[in-house]
Amino acid sequence: MPQKLKLTIHLAIILFSLGLVSYAHAANSSLFSLSIWVNPSSSVASKAIIGKAEEMRIATDATGHPLCQIKSTTWQTAVVSSEKIAVGAWAHIACTYDLSSLRIYVNGELVGTQALTAVADDTSALVKIGKDDSASTPYGVLAGLVDEFKFFNFALNADEVKQEYNGGAAFTMGAATSANNNGTTVTGASTEYCVPGDTAICTKPVIELKMDEMTDGTVYDASGNGINWTISGASWANGKYGGGLGFDGNNDYVETISTLYATGDTISAWIYLRGYGENNVGTILQQEYVNRLRISSSGELVFEILGYTIANDLWSTPDNSLVLNKWNHVVVTNLANPNFYINGIKIAVTQDTVHSGAHPAPPDGTWIIGDNKNYTGSFNGVIDDIKVYGYARTPAQIAWGYNRGKPVAEYRFDECGGSVIHDESGIGLNGTLSLGASGVTAVGTCASSSNSFWYNGRAGKNNSSASFDGTNDYIDVGDTNLNINAVSFWIKQDYLDSNIIDLDGGTHKITLSNGVITATGFSTSSIYIDGEIKATLPDNVWHHVLVTTATAIDANNFDIGRIGTDYFSGQLDEVKLYNYALTAVQAKTDFSGGAVGFGYSGIVSGAALVGQVVCGDGVVQGSEECECGVGGWSGSIGDLWCYYSLSECDNCVYISGA
Repeated sequence: MPQKLKLTIHLAIILFSLGLVSYAHAANSSLFSLSIWVNPSSSVASKAIIGKAEEMRIATDATGHPLCQIKSTTWQTAVVSSEKIAVGAWAHIACTYDLSSLRIYVNGELVGTQALTAVADDTSALVKIGKDDSASTPYGVLAGLVDEFKFFNFALNADEVKQEYNGGAAFTMGAATSANNNGTTVTGASTEYCVPGDTAICTKPVIELKMDEMTDGTVYDASGNGINWTISGASWANGKYGGGLGFDGNNDYVETISTLYATGDTISAWIYLRGYGENNVGTILQQEYVNRLRISSSGELVFEILGYTIANDLWSTPDNSLVLNKWNHVVVTNLANPNFYINGIKIAVTQDTVHSGAHPAPPDGTWIIGDNKNYTGSFNGVIDDIKVYGYARTPAQIAWGYNRGKPVAEYRFDECGGSVIHDESGIGLNGTLSLGASGVTAVGTCASSSNSFWYNGRAGKNNSSASFDGTNDYIDVGDTNLNINAVSFWIKQDYLDSNIIDLDGGTHKITLSNGVITATGFSTSSIYIDGEIKATLPDNVWHHVLVTTATAIDANNFDIGRIGTDYFSGQLDEVKLYNYALTAVQAKTDFSGGAVGFGYSGIVSGAALVGQVVCGDGVVQGSEECECGVGGWSGSIGDLWCYYSLSECDNCVYISGA
């Protein structure tokens, strides 16, 4: 059956002025992604890379920074990369647009975002690689090599862009080729639903609708159970991933007949809301006479157990839990007494109606997407990727299904100036830098030579870092409105005793006492140093710390670098919060920054490193010796990883201390 549209051209040629390909750009849709490998042979100043005249283009600015731009009557503000490309070097460039933001990536990393909602003009011009035919302010002709040009009719997410850059290997929090499904090993596509290193039940869905057909009147069930659906009125649209189904709020629906009925299940879906639906009641999925997942006025997510012959039970989230004109990932688990998750985060609910007596057994009913059919309740927007599981998914599995387990707050400290510390997770939990009247008092920049916060932190673990003088410096995030199960960070401390992180005003905190990491208030916590279970920092060079617990903590007063009136002295980098407990495999992946293998800090270049050989999926292969040059050192001084390859385990890394 037809799948999402992706056009790929493989080429490696010297470019001058070539109109290589044209494609049908759907009028008034504007969602797209472009990606290409480029290796300029001469100037990178103001050169066209991809151009579709008077519609969209990727080019470089006068200083070699890639940019991406669309035209909507006039050329809109371009998104410009913070990274340059170089003459004589291959670079992967991708641009995505989802009708809310234009984003540009270089070598798999997001390096620019521009807020934008305009609809691109729809022209009949050819796509040209290396040339921009726009009438006004065209960019110059590119000279060099290109390869693997791709066009998608939807917006790739960050993981998918990284997968394009890596040639099919995306960053995830420890993705594996096999997984433990409650004691049973599963392989292949079945691992998609399992958290790496976890042992909880992770059976594939009983219904899975990817909605990528984009043709005809049937939505096919990808679960293997053959529960296919018939479209009535709904139209094919760009989904969150590939295709989706559009509903106009006026009796559009998709239905099937099934005897499937279970309690303690999970329902998940991606929804794009244009409005709240017919009479402010927009049905997402309903099992007739059983239950219904819907939205309501003021952006509430609502789940109902349908009474059939008695009153319904109804639970709802607070107002404005869902956002119009953006994609929302919604999940409901434990359907008899439901838990709600929106965009991977558990949301408080209110039970608004309580029935009296037991619900009678329902008749075999119809499953309906997008409408209540016989009553008001038509959905207005796009629905994609519906899954129904026969068991209650865990918080870790929900985070995995949402964005492969990325943190719910992430502070990279790469601003190099200013007092706003940005949350890079996308949630927007920015922090505020506070410097006291003594010690280091200047904010500064990474380039300044003065004694300042940013200059003292200019050499971080990854790019720049946060530096604290131990006197009165800290970062205040405040109430995150999040329940946190794991905290990770890179640390380079000045002293053996330090006050590092406070989640809630002193009850749950992470400190360093005589060189040992302590997690006060964390229930049955696991502490990892450099990806291994241990709590002692061996020295005062950069080390990775992860604290994880199965018991969630309300991070209602989050400070970095301060606990009460006691302050941290040293540097911190890459502070992350997770709303689920990480497994041992994910702990290693967090330490390695998403790399396939894992590393050890503090090895001297050229020294022999003896330890365990660990595959990218965390499987220990045995003990070996690796010297610099056998597999090659990777990284900077103080962060040297020795890579090796065995016939039974490619891309391994030796971990010291086994």
